[in-house]
Amino acid sequence: CKETGETVFLGILSGDKAVYIDKVVSEQMIRIDARFGATRPLNCTAVGKALLAHQQPEVIQEIFDAGAFEKRTENSIMDPYKLQDELKKIRDQGWSFDDEEFMQEACCIAAPIRDGGGLVIAALSISAPASRVRGRETEIIEQVQRHAKGISGNLGYIEKE
Repeated sequence: CKETGETVFLGILSGDKAVYIDKVVSEQMIRIDARFGATRPLNCTAVGKALLAHQQPEVIQEIFDAGAFEKRTENSIMDPYKLQDELKKIRDQGWSFDDEEFMQEACCIAAPIRDGGGLVIAALSISAPASRVRGRETEIIEQVQRHAKGISGNLGYIEKE
């Protein structure tokens, strides 16, 4: 939060939702915030997509079949094939992006946190008004990935080269 000036969330998977379990809120006048314990859909949030990308295909299908995906804005991904493509991209690049998918004028970038066995157990995100993310994507991606990898390392995860 100090490096970017933006809100940081820590989220975990709980059933068919992402749950925010910790946060550091930006000191900016206009900022993104959510209460502790707030739940968010997996398909249209950066934390949710970072967590969902590392689930087994049958788990993703079960969540979809249960109707847990939500169309919050015109950018929300509801098509299962498009979402599968997005999740593969997230696994390959190591980060996810909520491009005004949960809320208009808000963007979020997240990276997975792994335990000592390599299992994705949480996701770390940086959330901000879209106007403050645009043009800073590379910087924010680098910071969220660096910190997520640091937390993962503290949990015993050793990244394979």
